[in-house]
Amino acid sequence: MPKIFAPEDFGWVSLEFSLLWKWIADPRDIVIDEDNTRHNQAIHPFPLRIAIATWNDDPLALGRDGERDEAVAALRARNNISPEAPSKIILVTGANQGLGLGVIEVAGRQGPQDVFILCSRDVEKGTLAVKQLREAGVKANIDVVQLEVTVNEHIAAAVKHVQKQYAFRPLLYKSTAPKVINVTSGIASIQRALAPGQRMGRAPHYGAAKIGMNGTKVHMQLADNDHVAEGDGKSLGPRIRFFIVAPGVLKTAFSNFISFGKSPTQGAEAIVRLLEDEEGKYDGAVQWEFEGGDMREIPW
Repeated sequence: MPKIFAPEDFGWVSLEFSLLWKWIADPRDIVIDEDNTRHNQAIHPFPLRIAIATWNDDPLALGRDGERDEAVAALRARNNISPEAPSKIILVTGANQGLGLGVIEVAGRQGPQDVFILCSRDVEKGTLAVKQLREAGVKANIDVVQLEVTVNEHIAAAVKHVQKQYAFRPLLYKSTAPKVINVTSGIASIQRALAPGQRMGRAPHYGAAKIGMNGTKVHMQLADNDHVAEGDGKSLGPRIRFFIVAPGVLKTAFSNFISFGKSPTQGAEAIVRLLEDEEGKYDGAVQWEFEGGDMREIPW
């Protein structure tokens, strides 16, 4: 397996963050053989605290071709989902606490027919997180997957699990609305940072890392637009939508539970709105935030 970049390979990257493997960041580039030995030909070196990938399990879009069809049928049976009811499969990294947990709580209440893959470094903590979600009234199916995104073995095992249980690649390519959502920070907005009288946090490594991630997502979107435009609209599947969300300062362990922070569920609002949008309302921009009761585009 190729070496996966670790944070220490990049002096400006804070060790607080972990890397997101490329099969989520750029699903079209995934290369995996039956032995899982050719996986992730390249990893982008930008640290991501949390990421959400979603694809639709729509029987009308999936078609009927053997193994994939059986996998989808089994998935629906496990989750008591009607064969006619479209649902989303939503994978969230860093989901046993904080914002990731908040995303599953809010989205799970709104979409009880959806399936959530809760990724946690520690399975026991992930299981406890599921208990919290049940107590909060979330009835959607939740699958716990161990994942420390800087550990090659965890990545390979997670990829294999998702492939086997959810037919990830076929579903993604045949999905009606595949999306990848990454979390950024307000301090990555250069326009805001340079605005007269604007006072923002001073964290050069963190800000630089987030700016790099934001730019990467823009170019991934452009590349995917071109990729789909070159195809026949069928074999390559629909365009994958890449979004970036700034949740604001949250009252979580990441911020040492800062007193003026939002709750994780409040921070999850923009992410969930993007997940639930089926009309393309937000396709005109990549960076979004939810403030003052409205979705707003974040200036670069």
